[in-house]
Amino acid sequence: MVNTQTVDDTIAAFKQRASDARSIVHEMSDWHEVSALALELAGSGTIAVSSPVTEAWPGLLESIGERATPPGQDHAVTATASVGIVRGALGIAETGSVLLVEEHSSDRAVSMLPPVVVQLLDRADIRPTLDALLERVFAAPPTFASLTTGPSRTADIERALTIGVHGPHDVHVVILG
Repeated sequence: MVNTQTVDDTIAAFKQRASDARSIVHEMSDWHEVSALALELAGSGTIAVSSPVTEAWPGLLESIGERATPPGQDHAVTATASVGIVRGALGIAETGSVLLVEEHSSDRAVSMLPPVVVQLLDRADIRPTLDALLERVFAAPPTFASLTTGPSRTADIERALTIGVHGPHDVHVVILG
């Protein structure tokens, strides 16, 4: 039996560390709430959706409607989307990071090209430490994998911190379940 307190502590630690890294963390019960969030974030723009998302939640595209850009689009099309929705394979509480695993470059583009990304993460896939990441990646090495911790940041330019230079400016992590 899983110790509920330990799971709750892990979730709380993940949320805190992800927030510290400037991710905006949401807890939602289903993909209907996710589609509402994506529509709100996109304003009048389009929403690119990766294939791992549609495999896990097939009704999400229909819920978004005509503003959805389905998986497999050319990178130039994905780059015009206001929001990208991707599925996280694991969440790491120790760092507040999300492991993204993609098998196709078109799915990887969804996580990197739109200015706002929504990373969906099952509550059950949040682990306490980076050890879980190593087990996951070595068990079945993916084509593309990235460990993301909030929007990118650099202090290369005159030692001034700049957020969102490479990739999305805003990262929303949605914990489902």
